[in-house]
Amino acid sequence: MVRKELWMHFLAYNWIRVRMAQAVSRHNAAPRALSFTAARNHIHNFAEALRYSDDLEQSRIERELLRAIAASVVGHRPGRKEPRLLKKTTAKILLHDRAPSASPQTACGLISRH
Repeated sequence: MVRKELWMHFLAYNWIRVRMAQAVSRHNAAPRALSFTAARNHIHNFAEALRYSDDLEQSRIERELLRAIAASVVGHRPGRKEPRLLKKTTAKILLHDRAPSASPQTACGLISRH
């Protein structure tokens, strides 16, 4: 049962990302600037209208949904720390600040410094 629930979350996540990609391609938005949470909320809000509409109305509502997703741009977030960027930056600083005698091979006695 847990496996099915995980698969449903995975499917929903990917479906939201597909809709975001469609909005990006249709409205020339920046993909990393879109809000996942706002896209999820838009899809949830449009779901009932899409469920009870005919084909012609459904295509109009889908266009409107993609427009709304493309318009949900995340603003400037001061103080935001991107974990991947921070990790890479920290690793580079540590590698450059390390003294040559403090290398792991020298510390273990694998390389003699004579």
